[in-house]
Amino acid sequence: MLIALFAFSPKALSRRLTSLSVTIGLQRFAEQPKYTEVNPGQDALLVCKVIDKRGVCSWQKDNKPVGIYPKKYEWASQYGIGQTAHVGGDCSLWVRAAQLEFDDGLWECQVTASDFTTQDALTSQPVRLVVRVPPQRPRLEHEGVHVPPGHNVTVDSGAVATVKCVSHYGNPPAQLKWFLEIRY
Repeated sequence: MLIALFAFSPKALSRRLTSLSVTIGLQRFAEQPKYTEVNPGQDALLVCKVIDKRGVCSWQKDNKPVGIYPKKYEWASQYGIGQTAHVGGDCSLWVRAAQLEFDDGLWECQVTASDFTTQDALTSQPVRLVVRVPPQRPRLEHEGVHVPPGHNVTVDSGAVATVKCVSHYGNPPAQLKWFLEIRY
């Protein structure tokens, strides 16, 4: 086989080697983004790494394209001041100074195909970036009416009552647990 390669002209050999390198390794994810929580005003890193990357990286949030903007959305692998390209197979994105109204949502890392015939374009699974918001204090409601702190809920033996523990506005939503003390 090696002898046959020398029979090609240098130009034909170059085309064959290029064709060989394209078919050996299709681009694929080494690491996809994961669920991430961040406090308002802090930075979040959405990791996305691609093996044999030859396409162009991009991101979308809630099914809409996200641009690269200095001091807001930046490639994690930036090199040098003012550069906007990503390096190698690292398509990771910094979300700077996270804000609930702009950054909370479902994010996807995407890479265009190596070329139009290869069809190896990539889209990660959507992952949630949560910009944390503290919930309101939990409160009790008995039959839909607020029970002030320190007050008891009394129900006749054998009666059915609806008592809810509610907390609003948390992101992610608060996890509430009941601890029931039964007195006789």
